[in-house]
Amino acid sequence: MLFGSLINKKSGVVMSVLIVGYGYVGYYLSLALLDQGENVTAWSRSAPSLLSEHGAMRHYKVNCMDENVKLPEKIKTVFYCAPPSTNSEHDVVMKMFLKK
Repeated sequence: MLFGSLINKKSGVVMSVLIVGYGYVGYYLSLALLDQGENVTAWSRSAPSLLSEHGAMRHYKVNCMDENVKLPEKIKTVFYCAPPSTNSEHDVVMKMFLKK
């Protein structure tokens, strides 16, 4: 089981997971979490391209630099898989995401 179960032991409720960055790492992470029965939402800079066999997963094109973007309700765990910018020494996208 990946990272242990995200199921709340007391209530039996499946925790909702947000994956920010749905490239190679985010895709395979989502497959493992979906196989465990987790509720998965993915954010990426581009339109979904790797979702054909997993229609139950929610995927959104999101600009994390947009100050109006808020975290979805009921998200209990976030996996930040977005790569840093190659244009700067600082990851400004992650900095903006952490403000949310």
